[in-house]
Amino acid sequence: MKTAVETDLHALLFEYYEQLRHSEGLAEAFRKRAWEPVDLVLDCIGGQTLRQAYDPAVVRDGGIIISVAQPVPEQEPEWAGVRDAIAQRGLRSRFFIVRPVGEQLEKISLLVEKGELKAFVEKEMELYQGREAMELVESRRSRGKVVLRVNCYDR
Repeated sequence: MKTAVETDLHALLFEYYEQLRHSEGLAEAFRKRAWEPVDLVLDCIGGQTLRQAYDPAVVRDGGIIISVAQPVPEQEPEWAGVRDAIAQRGLRSRFFIVRPVGEQLEKISLLVEKGELKAFVEKEMELYQGREAMELVESRRSRGKVVLRVNCYDR
């Protein structure tokens, strides 16, 4: 399990990722900065970025890679190395389907606008504070929702 300092260090990757993905690969970014491999990768891009997430420089043996962008292709030859890494390194690879359904979102937004649907937010935290947020939720001390902000812009 990573310390809070290590978790914060690894969270910095996301702040710089937009710049990095245009100039160097994900694995190369980890190597260049001497970052330790992480326990969990959440991929929202897919393609080459997802493929690089399986590199030993990025995710530790036994680690987890979750993609909301695409699954690892089962037949494509260029993904054979990724499939081998999953088997040989004990990696867990998951594809989590996230598809907004317009009709459902419209109904929800109408309920919110009418004031019929309300959520009590106990605390908003930045993504890098994920561990602290989870500890708060698990402690059952919070009365409302704990929200992690994913966007990097200031509020």
